[in-house]
Amino acid sequence: MEEFDLYNNLFNALLAIIQAIILAGFTVLFTKKAFKAVNNNNSLKKIGINEIYDGGKIKRQQMIKILSKATEIKMCYVSGENLFNQYFDIIKETVENKNPSLELKILLCKEDTDFVKEIEKIEKKYGFRKEDDIKIDKSIRNVYNKFYSLDSKNINIRISNTFYFFPYFIARFKSEKGDYKEAYMNYYIPPRKAKDSIFIKARVNSDEEDNYYYKSNGKNFLKDKTKNIVVDLEAHFDYIWNNQAPPNEKTLLTMFEIML
Repeated sequence: MEEFDLYNNLFNALLAIIQAIILAGFTVLFTKKAFKAVNNNNSLKKIGINEIYDGGKIKRQQMIKILSKATEIKMCYVSGENLFNQYFDIIKETVENKNPSLELKILLCKEDTDFVKEIEKIEKKYGFRKEDDIKIDKSIRNVYNKFYSLDSKNINIRISNTFYFFPYFIARFKSEKGDYKEAYMNYYIPPRKAKDSIFIKARVNSDEEDNYYYKSNGKNFLKDKTKNIVVDLEAHFDYIWNNQAPPNEKTLLTMFEIML
C-alpha cells in the first residue's frame, strides 16, 4: 500500500511538472505572438513606433551601434543610473575614441525635490525599494560625476525641475538614403522601475518632420491629428532644455557642488 502511495505521489508530481512546462511554453509563445502582433500594428507604425519589446533595456550590441553611428543623442532621465552603469564603458570609448564628434545632451532631474521623494515613497510602499537601496539623489550625483570625468567637450548636462516625462533618448543619424532620428523610450510609471518596463523604439525620417508641424505667426506648432512619437519627444526635450532648467542650473555644476 505504501509502495502504491509512493508511485501515486510520484505520478502526480511528474504530472504537475509536465503541466507547468506546457503552461510555460504557451505563456512564452503567447508573449512572443502578442509582441509580434503589436509590432505589426499599422496604427502604431503611423505614429513612428516600429518595435515594442519587454525587458526595459536596450541590448548591448544595439547600444554600441547607436553610439558609433549617431551624430547627436538627447537623453532625458531621472538619474539614468541603471542605463549608464551598464553602458558607461561603451559611452566612454565612443566619445573619447570611436566617435568623438558625437554630441550628447543629457537632462537629469534636480535633486532634493518633492518629485524624487514621492518616487522613493511609492517604490517603497509597493516593494520596489529597500531600506539599503541607493537614494535617487545620490544616483543623480553619481551619474553626473561619471560624465564630468570624461574627456569630451561635446557632453552637456542640464538639471531639470520638471516632473512630467518618461525616460527616453533620441538619436540622430546621417545616411545616404536620408537622415533620420530614432527614439528609445521606457514606458513605465512608479512604483515600477524603468528596467522592468516595456521598451519602445520609434523612428522619423528627417524629410518627413515638417509634416507634423504647422506655422503660425512665424512659430512652429505640432499638428493635432498627424503625430509622430519621435517628433513629440524631441519637442518635449527641447522645451525643457531651453526653458525649464533654472538659469543658474543650465551649466555644469561647479567643482564645489560636485564634491559635496
